[in-house]
Amino acid sequence: MSSETWFWTINVLSNYWFLVTLNSLLLITLFISTGFFSWIPKFIGSIFIWSFLWASIAFIHNNNTFLSDSLPWVINNYLINSLWQMIQIIWYALPMLWDDVSFIYEILLYQWLEIPNTTDLGHLLATLLITLLLFLKKSKKSKKSPQKKIDSVDPSLPDSFGSVPSTNFNRSGEDGPIDYRALVEPDSVRSLAVSIASGFRDDDSAVLLRTAAFFKHIKDNVTYVSDDIQYGRDFVASPTQTLVLKKGDCDDQAVLMASLLSAVGIKNRMRVLVNTNNEGHLVTEFCIDISMKDTFSDLLNGYYENLDENVINRNYWFFEEQDGIWLLADTTRDYIADNGSLLRDGYMHQKGSKIEWHNCVGVY
Repeated sequence: MSSETWFWTINVLSNYWFLVTLNSLLLITLFISTGFFSWIPKFIGSIFIWSFLWASIAFIHNNNTFLSDSLPWVINNYLINSLWQMIQIIWYALPMLWDDVSFIYEILLYQWLEIPNTTDLGHLLATLLITLLLFLKKSKKSKKSPQKKIDSVDPSLPDSFGSVPSTNFNRSGEDGPIDYRALVEPDSVRSLAVSIASGFRDDDSAVLLRTAAFFKHIKDNVTYVSDDIQYGRDFVASPTQTLVLKKGDCDDQAVLMASLLSAVGIKNRMRVLVNTNNEGHLVTEFCIDISMKDTFSDLLNGYYENLDENVINRNYWFFEEQDGIWLLADTTRDYIADNGSLLRDGYMHQKGSKIEWHNCVGVY
């Protein structure tokens, strides 16, 4: 890197309002992509990662590895200090909840609260970038991509998958096999399911539109958070636990969706999938009448257009089987029947004119 380019970069990154804008955009990106609070644990980890990197950079610089005429490098512990100050603020504020004082006024006057300077914002920018990169690496959420129009997909499974009552209520793969159907609890969410379903007429479109409404409710109220972050191990939460915590991974959301569907009598099943990277995923599907094969896509478009969603270039994929049309209701995807993102993520593959599961290891 030339000296001119180096100084130009330093000058741009030294502009206070540029850094304020960039930090604000990064925060908004984290809010939208991960939820308002689920990024905080990784942010704290990123603080220590950046502190180590910054100390290393400063050490190398002091040994004249960087350009000798570069701007001064200063080790700044603003972020770590801010964490400690936040803890002190909380400790200082808690007793006020029981005192006759203006709580907000006292907090705003607290001596530790300071407006960050340009150097502080630079460190914050680096930490937010590391946080975002950590989430981009771990995230399993779907991303929109062009899809080929395919009328149906081959399930590559027997016509009859069965459903035998089970007493296996194991909730962790680390403790043995999980019977996901045994974890479906329709009674625990029946009142919610009935409340949502009652907003739609009891006609041929009821199953489709009610499922779309369940899908939207979960998307609006449950944020994807991995088991590693929540529990530190593999764990399948109950439907009510997922609703109360407002967060859960793919299996938590799949079990919740299956419970809502079962609560109002909509036929459903869950698939355990493994992709080309040997990553596991649990999805829920539901069944509509075969007579809706040529009309369900228009109904879904109308439903999503009423929500002001862009439906251009959307393709709704389905299984045509003897008992009806099976559609995907995977709330880690963008919309109902978004199998195209599963193809992109390696859970499905194209074989000639057919689309097949890469590896479906179980149906419940």
